[in-house]
Amino acid sequence: MARFHYYLDIVLEAPLLLGVVLTGTVLLLQTQPDAALWVKVAAGLGAVVSNVVCVVVVIRRDRAAVRDGDLGALRDCRAGCSALRSRACRSACSRSTSAVIVPAGGEAAGTAG
Repeated sequence: MARFHYYLDIVLEAPLLLGVVLTGTVLLLQTQPDAALWVKVAAGLGAVVSNVVCVVVVIRRDRAAVRDGDLGALRDCRAGCSALRSRACRSACSRSTSAVIVPAGGEAAGTAG
């Protein structure tokens, strides 16, 4: 499921975060801020920063799994892409898993279990 989480963060979470920051900035620029608004801005920024940290952690975890040949992550990639039904996701998944052939219920070809 780690690979599926990666694609959800890339396809949904990151664009939504960008949208929240952009719309929040536009709204902030259109008003006269007072102390209460700055408290709300600080709370919103705290939420955005924590979400960005989570996205970075998921991306780093995915890259480490692919680099280290984590077969579970590679199988999750295929399952996640099937669930998303995204052509771009399947293409990215096949590029990252092309070096390792993973049968449905076993180890990669050529690896010792």
